[in-house]
This record gives sequence, C-alpha cells and structure tokens, in this order.
Amino acid sequence: MKEDILKVLAEIQEKVLGALNKAHTEVHSMGEDARRELQRLYIRKGELAVELGKVMKEVDKLQEEFDKARRRLAEVSANFDKYGERELKEAYTIAERRQVELLMLRDKEKSLRKERDMIDLRIREFEKLLGKIDDLTRRIKIAIDLLTGNMERIEKEVLELKGRAELAPFVVQALEKERKRLAREIHDGPAQYLANAAFRLDVCERFIKKGELERALKEIMDLKDILKANLSDLRRFISDLRPMLLEDLGLVPALKKYIDDWSRVTSVRVDFKVLGEDEVRDKDIEIALFRIVQEALSNVHKHAQASNVKLILEVGSDFVSLLVQDDGVGFDLEEAKRISLEKGSLGIFNMEERAKALGGVFKILSERGKGVKILVRIPRGGEKA
Repeated sequence: MKEDILKVLAEIQEKVLGALNKAHTEVHSMGEDARRELQRLYIRKGELAVELGKVMKEVDKLQEEFDKARRRLAEVSANFDKYGERELKEAYTIAERRQVELLMLRDKEKSLRKERDMIDLRIREFEKLLGKIDDLTRRIKIAIDLLTGNMERIEKEVLELKGRAELAPFVVQALEKERKRLAREIHDGPAQYLANAAFRLDVCERFIKKGELERALKEIMDLKDILKANLSDLRRFISDLRPMLLEDLGLVPALKKYIDDWSRVTSVRVDFKVLGEDEVRDKDIEIALFRIVQEALSNVHKHAQASNVKLILEVGSDFVSLLVQDDGVGFDLEEAKRISLEKGSLGIFNMEERAKALGGVFKILSERGKGVKILVRIPRGGEKA
C-alpha cells in the first residue's frame, strides 16, 4: 500500500515537474524575445536622438534663411521702383521655397518626436513586462528546485526575489569604507597642513615680538606656500563630495569639462551631445547623472579597452535620459555583478541605485566583444519612469 502511494506521488511529481519545466522554457523564451525587442527599441531611440538633433539644427538654420528671405521680399516690395518686377518675383520665389522647405522639415521633426514618444512608451511597457517575466521565472525555478531538492539554488533564488536587500551590508560597508578614506586623507593632508600653519603662526608671532621682521616675513612666505597646497587638496575633497562646476554652472557645463579632462587623460574620444533643454534644474538629478557618468567613464577606462564613447543627454519636459555607449570588449553582465559582489566593488549597483532612488530606470546592455550600453531615464516633476 505504501509503495503504491509513493509510486502515485512520484508520478504526480514527475508530471508537475514536466509542466513546470515546460512553463519555464516558454516564459524564458518570452523573456528573451522581450529583451531583444527592448534592445531594438533602445537602439532605435539612440538613432532617433541623433536624427532629431540633426533635424532641429536644420530647422533652426532654415528658419534663419526663411526670415532672411522674408526681409528681402519686404524690402523689394517696399522699393518696387528701385528693384523692378524681376527681382520681386525672384524674392517671392525664394521666400516661398524656403517656407515650403521649412514646413516639410517641421513635419519631419514632429514625426520624429512622435516616434520617439511612442518608443519611450513601449520601452516603459517592456521594462515592466520584463520585470514580471523575470519574477515569474524565478518563482518557477524555486518550485522546480523544491520538487528536485536543489536547496542551494532555492536559497539563491529566494535571495534574488527579495530584490536588493542582500546588498545592504555591502552598501553599508562601502559607505563606511569611503568615510574612513576621507577621514584618513583629511587627517594626513589638510589637517596636518593646518597644524603646521598654526605652529608657523606661533613662530611668526615670536619673531615679530623680538623685532626680527625678516625672519617673520620668511615664515609668512613659507606659510603662504603651505596654505596654497592645502587649498588645492581641499578643493579636491570638495570636488569628491560635490563638483564645484556642478554647483556653479549646472550639469551640462560640468559634464563637458569633466569629459574633456577625462578624454585628454585617457586618449579615448567622447562624442557628447545634448538634446532638448540645456538645464535640468533639479540638483538631485544633476548629482545622480554626473556621478553615473563618472562611474561609467571610469569603468570604460579600467575595463573596456575602448577607442570611442558616445554620450547623449536628453532633457525632456517630464524626464531626463542618458545614454553612455562604448566600442570596447563588453562583458557578461551576470558574471560582472557576481565578481563585483565578491570583491566588494559596487560601481554598477551604485549607478543603478542612484537612478532608482529618484524613481528612474537603469539598464546595462552588453555582450562580450560588443561593447557596453548604459541607459538611464529619470522622471522630472514626479512622473513615474
């Protein structure tokens, strides 16, 4: 009797496993299809950004030409006796042609913007769909592992289902490590300089009281050099915490300066484009994007072996998006995350957390030999990304 029950249970288990494995295969296939479509959409969005940028420049140029043609037509019309019918007809023809060309180009710009907005919408839909598919895939795998007794993988999948909670200790450790580094550098650098400066001031005071002004002047000149060196270190520390250019000028000028300096040091060419508005006007978003660019370019320099980087910042009315793409060696994303966790290096995770903390979306697309593409989209004014 017992053997019969066990046999029936084994048959049930086998059928359930078969159904789960089939479901896992189908869901995984759906996920791969969705990822391919999402990557295609990202690529098309990048192409549209470049196309739209060119068209907008052409529109501006053609608008100037049309305005010039209208002024010429007005002048010829007002001075018909001076110019005559032939020049009036020519001025009218040129103005009409420029107007038609401008209208056609504006239609093209409108069409590109519409396609971009549609792609943005589809990207958000596919990102949500992929999140659900990934969650479902992990749950199916847990069910399979429970039936097959694979407890090691069950533990791993449960941790993944908890999201990024497992990163909390690493993040805390990384923050504490950074605090200690700053404290150590301030103690060994500016603090020592200031202690030395205080000592020199005491020496100066004694020399002045004794009337030894030349020796006091020499001490003051030495102190001046010490304070200059200290000021340079302090500026570097402040820049580590918040770049002064970002504070003074805003995101775009700060990025241009940083990219120029980085490119000069690394000899990697960066094609930096800004689409839409020139100002973000949100300090939190500016800091997040600046730090993401810093981390992304740092990774390019350390690991990518790239020759060129494309960087596109798009500032829309309700969102800010960032594309960083290199032509380097690429990597396997899951393997890179695993190695980063093992080494306590949280660069990729920090970039993602910066975007998500502001309600944004962060994506990395990469394959070995095909470079890396980082895509960030952060809402403005409380919109859901």
